Amino acid sequence: MRLRAEEHAAEAHEHEETAQDTHCVSFKESGKSVQVASGMTLHAAAASAGLTIPKACGMGICGTCRVRVLEGETEMNHNGGITEEEIDEGYVLTCCTKAKSDVSLEY
Repeated sequence: MRLRAEEHAAEAHEHEETAQDTHCVSFKESGKSVQVASGMTLHAAAASAGLTIPKACGMGICGTCRVRVLEGETEMNHNGGITEEEIDEGYVLTCCTKAKSDVSLEY
């Protein structure tokens, strides 16, 4: 009986981690939203919602995929395709940015 209780506790913990590892990404202008895994880029999230954000390099260099985050927390690992001023204004490059919470984008 004890082994079963431990298995259920492990399953419950795994379910909690899975639930915490997904985020809702909303696109204000289109009215669309999608639930995504935390490791998915915002660009991939847009594609899974049926949206096409322009992209050229896919590595955070060119800045083509820039959008503004209206709400939520993100993590961006760019390669120079965005200025500090743009970041301060809330912009991110969707090709190299992941949601860290539920987010709303101006797109």
